[in-house]
Amino acid sequence: MTRRSPMWKAGLALLGCALGGCHRAPPPDAIEPGMAALRDAGLKVEGFAPVDARRFAAIACREGRVESFAALVCDYGAPEAWPRGKRAAEDWIGSALTGTWAARDRLLLVLADRDRADPSGKQLSKVVHAFSPKK
Repeated sequence: MTRRSPMWKAGLALLGCALGGCHRAPPPDAIEPGMAALRDAGLKVEGFAPVDARRFAAIACREGRVESFAALVCDYGAPEAWPRGKRAAEDWIGSALTGTWAARDRLLLVLADRDRADPSGKQLSKVVHAFSPKK
């Protein structure tokens, strides 16, 4: 019987990873808890579907509607990371009459009033308040 060193097993494991690929499941995104905060505040949240997060330098993004506003929610993985997507988020607002953004932990919510339904911004403020963490 031949004895092999423990290094042999470690080498075999590394070779398996190199050939087959070592995959870790991606961390769950935090978007759903952020959306739940909006629903819990009695706001209408609908139609959210994944969009290309790379455009916003995020790990996950979904686009849909909150009340009458176009909405984008992106998960940046860490609270200090969301500013890197802020410029793209502002570009996403585009030519809407009004638009804003709000941060919640590692999430960035971006709202655009493309239908010009809220010229005073009061409803936008209500959504931002519901999304923002309570202090």
